[in-house]
Amino acid sequence: MHFSARFVEQWRRLGPYEKFEQAAYRILILFIALVVAHSLIFLVWKLLHDVFSAITFGEAVVLKDAFGAILTVVILLEFNRSILAAMRAGSGIIELRVVVMIAIIVIARKLILFDYSGAKPLSVLPLGAVILALGALYWLVGNAERANRKPEAPPGS
Repeated sequence: MHFSARFVEQWRRLGPYEKFEQAAYRILILFIALVVAHSLIFLVWKLLHDVFSAITFGEAVVLKDAFGAILTVVILLEFNRSILAAMRAGSGIIELRVVVMIAIIVIARKLILFDYSGAKPLSVLPLGAVILALGALYWLVGNAERANRKPEAPPGS
């Protein structure tokens, strides 16, 4: 069956709210794709500028800027992929595990790019507590998913 015919058939089976949800997902994917494209263009421009202006990547600030821009693109791509997966599944639900993973990546980005030279030790403690809590939540969600899976029948039975 042709892709467009399959899409039209699936679209007809959806109720009004599901159609609205699918349209909203498509708009979000488009906007996030535009932000990803803009971020990629900015990243390439910045890296080329740094390379051709003989800035050394050994400098912490330059390295942090480049790595921060790369992580931003990765976060946006992962967020866009999770929306696309929810849209394709037709469940209307973005998995909690994926949302927690994205939050962990965002906080990790913050910790990586944090300026520790002028920071007091207690200013990092809340970020560490948040990432530990998110890690525990990710583990709990993973355990709940494993517990809810039906055990597979052993081969040969």
